[in-house]
Amino acid sequence: MAAAGPAPQYPPQPPQQQYPPQPPQGYSPQQYPPGYQGYPQMPPQRPSSPWKWVGIIGGIVALVLVALVVISGMGDDPTDPPKGQVAASAIKKGPIITNKVNEESQAPQGELSSVPQATDLIYASVQIEVKQGDVLGAKWYYGGQQQTHLDTELPVTDGDFSGWASFNISNDGDPWPKGNYKVEIYLNGKKSGEKAFEVK
Repeated sequence: MAAAGPAPQYPPQPPQQQYPPQPPQGYSPQQYPPGYQGYPQMPPQRPSSPWKWVGIIGGIVALVLVALVVISGMGDDPTDPPKGQVAASAIKKGPIITNKVNEESQAPQGELSSVPQATDLIYASVQIEVKQGDVLGAKWYYGGQQQTHLDTELPVTDGDFSGWASFNISNDGDPWPKGNYKVEIYLNGKKSGEKAFEVK
């Protein structure tokens, strides 16, 4: 194995070149067009007025109200009669047999399934909805036989009506004959209800 020789010798390097000091670099002032005021400014903003929100909320409320009116109007039937008028003639309730009615409303004061012989008047009360020109009628029966002399008709002559009407019969102060009775109620010639009762 060959012996290692001495490390190679490099010739000395000349000193690095020295640069003369540089004079400080000056920048020419920036030129701006006449009237330049720096960065453009946003126009001044006016403070938000509380009345603006009142107007917005009021508008929303108005829209809601209009929507409710439209929706409720959609449910109305244009064929519905104006308030206070009768939609269709009908016997709503009855007849109810009683011996006493309210003089003003004609509403029955109680209901009887059997009538005492000594009763003065026997009423058949009905709750009705009728129109001008309708005709209410009552036919009375005793022992299965029609008592035509007791039949009654009530024409409606004072406009549409909704409430109670009463038919009554009397035996001229004499006791009623005992037995089975019946009354039939008619509206414009069509039977609309009936009620059987007994006199004891």
